[in-house]
Order: sequence, then C-alpha cells, then structure tokens
Amino acid sequence: MTGCVGGSTGDTGQSTFAPQGGACHRFDVQEGDRHSYAPVSCAEAHEAETVHVGAFVGADAEQDTVPARQGPALRKAFDACDAAATDYAGGEWRGARLLLRVVIPTGRGWAAGERWFRCDLSEITYVEVTDPRPRQGSLRDVLKGTSDLTFNCLNVTELPDGNLGGLIELDSCAVTHDAEYAGVWRAPETAFADVAAEGGPAGDGCWDVVARYVGVPRDALEGRADVVWRLPFEQDWLAGDRGVRCFLWIPDRTLTRSLRNSGTKGLPAPGRPD
Repeated sequence: MTGCVGGSTGDTGQSTFAPQGGACHRFDVQEGDRHSYAPVSCAEAHEAETVHVGAFVGADAEQDTVPARQGPALRKAFDACDAAATDYAGGEWRGARLLLRVVIPTGRGWAAGERWFRCDLSEITYVEVTDPRPRQGSLRDVLKGTSDLTFNCLNVTELPDGNLGGLIELDSCAVTHDAEYAGVWRAPETAFADVAAEGGPAGDGCWDVVARYVGVPRDALEGRADVVWRLPFEQDWLAGDRGVRCFLWIPDRTLTRSLRNSGTKGLPAPGRPD
C-alpha cells in the first residue's frame, strides 16, 4: 500500500513533487514540502517511517488553503492511513507502541500545487506517552509474529483517592500482573466529550472486546474481571482516530499467565489468586 502519487489537480499549481512510501525520516513532523524533504536510510536513527502516500482529490484538492487538521479532508486521509499502517506493520498498529500521524503539505507547498498526504508511523516509549523515540530498522511487518513493540501484560496503578493511575507495561505475562491488552474497540461517530464522559460508551464497548479476547460470554466476566480503556487524545480524535485500546483488568488479584482464549475456566474465581 506504499507508493508515490502525482502532484496537483486542476489549476491550483504545477508541482509534481510527492514523498515516497517506505522512506524514513530523522524527525517526526506534521507538515512538509519538497524543500524540507530529506529522507534517510531506515538503518539510521529516525523518528518516523512513511507507510503510505495518498492524494487529496476532488473538492478537497481544490481548496485554496491546506485542509484543516480537524476537517473532513483530513478525516478521510486518516482513515486511509489507519488501514495502510496496519497492513504495513503486519498487525493492528494500536496493539503496539506505535503512533500514526498524517503529514500534509505546508502552506507554501499547497500553493505550489502539492496535494499529497503521507502516513507516518513512529515508535513510542509507553502506551500513555506518545512522543516518538528514535529507532533503527524498518517497521515493515514488525508486528508479524512476536514483537517487543506489542502490548502484553501490564499492572494498573491506583491512586490514593481510589482513581486509576497509569499502566505499567511488562515484558512478559509470566511476570506478576493484573492487566492485559485485549484489543481495540472502534467508537461510533460522536463527540469526544460524550465518549470520554463517565458512563460513556467506551467502557461498554471494551467489555465486549475483553469477553471476545478471553473467549467467554460477556456476563461471565461479572465479578471476575474489569476493564480499563485508553481513548485517543482529543486532537487525534478530532483528526479521525476512533480506536479505543481495551485492557482486561483483574482487580485485587494477580496472574502469571495470559488469559487469552482461556475461557471460563481460565478466569480466576473471586478472592482466589492465580
């Protein structure tokens, strides 16, 4: 799903520049043009890798200025990038320490006729820290098979006031833990405030994701497990990201194995450790 696209359409300009799919970039950016384009070898330290290049077309390409970050044109671009990133990495990118960005032309590039967008994947340090960190080596097919980027088992921290704190990622489910990544719930079209509100739809959606992950009817989880979820940041939601990460959580108990496809027998009974 990588490749190069042509430049402008209509009479908005004459530039034929477009970035290349599969290229790596020393720094993570949100916009660029031919003057700042300086890809490096993926064997070198870099912060971003282009997994797909697309083009704004039709009315989106005929705008006088670069499409708004939170507008419909960028939403369509994000949807294309979302699918391309999973295909390129060889697995759902949200299931790993990865960040997806849609990079668009600068105002100068747009005025010159550039109508491309590129989809960049970056490695991040933790699920809750989305600053890219330098890596060496391509992300192509990185999630096929075993990968140290994939979310595994975790521990949920609780604050003194009883609210949940952060998620502490672990290298292996053989380490004592109380939580496990279960998958992604695709949220419907709704306002961010609604999906983020207490009692909003994210928890309900993640219950279904966790039940499928364990391999049990949803009501079999009651009293034996709970769920934790992490929404995209609001700016990412407004840009089109509707993927909510869902985690199985076993409060007040510990495990030393994965519960994936474990069925009812794999769930610890209330009050009994693994």
